[in-house]
Amino acid sequence: MPASGRRRITLTVLLSVAALLCASMLAPAFGAPKAVSAASLAKKLSRTLKIAKRADRNAKRAIKGLQNAGAPGPAGPAGPTGPKGDKGDPGTAANVGATGPQGPPGPQGDKGDTGDTGPQGPQGDPGPQGLPGAKGDKGDKGDKGDTGDTGPQGPQGDQGPTGQAGPGATWINVSIPNNASTDRTVPGWTLRFQCSGVATHRLFHLAVPAGNGGIQLSGIKTIDDAPGSTVPFATGSGTPNTGIVAAIGVNHPNPNNTSGHFYRMNGSFVLHDGLGSTTVTYDMFLENRGDAGTCHFRGTAVQSGLIR
Repeated sequence: MPASGRRRITLTVLLSVAALLCASMLAPAFGAPKAVSAASLAKKLSRTLKIAKRADRNAKRAIKGLQNAGAPGPAGPAGPTGPKGDKGDPGTAANVGATGPQGPPGPQGDKGDTGDTGPQGPQGDPGPQGLPGAKGDKGDKGDKGDTGDTGPQGPQGDQGPTGQAGPGATWINVSIPNNASTDRTVPGWTLRFQCSGVATHRLFHLAVPAGNGGIQLSGIKTIDDAPGSTVPFATGSGTPNTGIVAAIGVNHPNPNNTSGHFYRMNGSFVLHDGLGSTTVTYDMFLENRGDAGTCHFRGTAVQSGLIR
């Protein structure tokens, strides 16, 4: 082996030993126990010597092979995989590096859940009164309200002054013999009563010879007041009317012999014009039971409207 090769191996071994010694001395400074550092140094020194010897043998073989080298033969097949080496000792702790620059901001996270409602704060002071608002538009007319309940009756008022006396009722009382007539005045009109005829054909009738307007009359006629002889009657005409307005006796209501009978009609009639009216309630009676032939009219006249 050349001297240069031996020197290189020796140098390598010395450097390795020096490095191990330095590491053994520095290991406690990095926190390794002293016992661990000494054992590691011995072990690593033994391994380094083995590697140096193995390298020396390999170098010798290589040099010898180069001196006796012939033509290179083909590459041999790959040898089997060697056994797994022993686990190495844990390395020493590295120095802590300087803090790196701050990274860019991450993406915005999801919105968190709504928190619970906090307690109600104290009531604030009233704010200043605002300015009056503008006058609003006039609203629609409301619906008519329901009629309220009738209130209690108020106290009776003082009696008013006595009014003027109204028109009194006019009493009409007529009795005339046969073959006679008479007129009676009621407010606004004149009534005429006439009794005529022989004993077998007696007749008592009413006319209105004076007064402008009209007359409406209604009544019930009977003969001897017998129930089966009742006949209703109604009529009307303009006035004055000098003809027969109403009558009892022969042909009123039947044409039979009037001797020995009496006839009656009672009811009411109204005399009227455009200013007022006069209402008369009456009873007409023809007495012919003794063939005397007397006629009677009794009634009451009351006016309304224009007082005449």
